[in-house]
Formats: sequence, C-alpha cells, structure tokens
Amino acid sequence: QPVDANRSISRDQTYDWIIELKDGRKISAIDVQRVYLRAASKLHNGMSEEQQWILREWENVLNDLEREVMSTRDRVDWAAKKFLLDALQEEEKLSWKDPWLQSIDLEYHNLDLDRGLYYELLRKGLMCRVTNEDEIKTAIFNPPETTRAFFRGRAVARFNDEISSIQWDEIVFANPAAAGHSCRVALPEAATNARLDALNHAAHNGKDFSEFMSAVSQID
Repeated sequence: QPVDANRSISRDQTYDWIIELKDGRKISAIDVQRVYLRAASKLHNGMSEEQQWILREWENVLNDLEREVMSTRDRVDWAAKKFLLDALQEEEKLSWKDPWLQSIDLEYHNLDLDRGLYYELLRKGLMCRVTNEDEIKTAIFNPPETTRAFFRGRAVARFNDEISSIQWDEIVFANPAAAGHSCRVALPEAATNARLDALNHAAHNGKDFSEFMSAVSQID
C-alpha cells in the first residue's frame, strides 16, 4: 500500500528504499522517481527555462542519492538535517533518545532567522538556494494566482469583515442579502481547476462584496 511504502522509505536508514509493487516486483524509491522524471521529460516541448532547470536538478539529485546520499545535504532538506544531527550526536556522544538532541531535530525547522538551524547552515554557505530574501518576502503577500492561497489572501484583504470562518479548503462568508444565512465557498486544490480560476478572478476583480458574491454564486 502507498502509505506503508512511504513509511518504509522514510524509516530505511540503509538508503536502499526498496518497495514492493502491486504485482510483486521490488524496485527502489529512486527507480520510482525516475519513472516520473522520464514522464515529465517527455513534455519538454514548450518548457520554460525554469522547468528545464527543474528536470536537470531532479536528475542530478537522483544520481547523487544513488552515488552518495550525504552529497545531497546542500539541497535535500532531510539529508541536511540528518548530517547535522549525526555530527552533533557523534561529537557530544549522545543517545538518539536524548531530549536535547530531539529538540535540535525541531530547531532545524524553526522559522526564526536567528534560531533556526537551517539558517545557521545557510549563513555558513553549506546550503544551496534558488530564491533570495526579497523574493520570499514578496511571495508571503503575493501567492500565485493559480492557488487557493490567492483566493484566501484576496478574500481576507478585501472582505475580512464578511468572513465567518476560514479553513485551508473553504471560506464561509456572511450573506447580507439573507439575514442569518451564510455562503460556504469550497476551494479546489488543483491549480489547473477551472472553478478555482473563476473564484480567484472574482476575488480579485469584484468591485465590492455584493458583486463578488454575485460572481461566486454563478460559479458551478
């Protein structure tokens, strides 16, 4: 089963990552990735330079994982953390059950620029980056227009007083035209979903809340 396979891969510290397919064949997780990579590579016509770069880096990482797992620690998040924890565990002669070492595991992901251990590795030049700080700051307030985040962000920015509740996959708006009633808007996940495109267009272009709700009500 897929869930069992993912669990097995995540816990395999031999880095063999062997999984069994439905037909009984056994292959490695890297082989599975190469299947997807080959399929994606067949779509090369019309690809942007960025998309071509992604395919190249994808293949480079798979090659490096097969050659020497820890050589990916400057690009692969879990490898970077594993390398850091191994070094601390060896240097301090700690048990993997040590609370301090476990706290370090969590501190790696701390988003505080001064406390997060990822940022410490970054300051030491040990991590590769594909974005800069300005791009990150821009992205915080300007999500891609093909995402649910765009709808949520525009809805909060423009109609916050009309929102009754908000979740990852839905927003409930008060309906001033019908006292005591509300309008639940479910947000599709797929970026290519035509309904999501229409919702995002309404959130961005509705002149006011009434026009926005009118547009939303007409979206199937």
